[in-house]
Amino acid sequence: MQKYKQYAVFILFLFYLFWLMVMSFVGIGTRHLRANNYEGINNNFIPFHTVISYVFEIDHYNFDTWFYNTIGVVIIFMPLGFLLPKVFSNFNTLKSVLYFSLVMSMSIEIVQFLTRLGVLDVDDVILNLAGAAIGYLISKLI
Repeated sequence: MQKYKQYAVFILFLFYLFWLMVMSFVGIGTRHLRANNYEGINNNFIPFHTVISYVFEIDHYNFDTWFYNTIGVVIIFMPLGFLLPKVFSNFNTLKSVLYFSLVMSMSIEIVQFLTRLGVLDVDDVILNLAGAAIGYLISKLI
């Protein structure tokens, strides 16, 4: 029975990775090409610049934009932090999960930048790492 449980968690992990790629490159709304939606929007290389803007200028954003780009960016990486130690035994420390999450998040940001299927934002990397850390801590509590 344990082997089936491990297999099911691995399949769940693969589905999560697929979902993560869809959310990162296709997004929630797929009616328009995303490259057209990001024309004129600048990339952000300054840590916490975007987050501070969302916190202190919240009235400039609709709720969907604000939520997706703050809380949503944290939530999207929580399953990675939760599932990674359950699927791969060598990812059993917070440090190893954060290193993997950093590589994954930076890879997504770089591909978004190169393909124009998104905007490169260092704050997304920071928030993704926070989400992975929360997911890891939840996995240790359960």
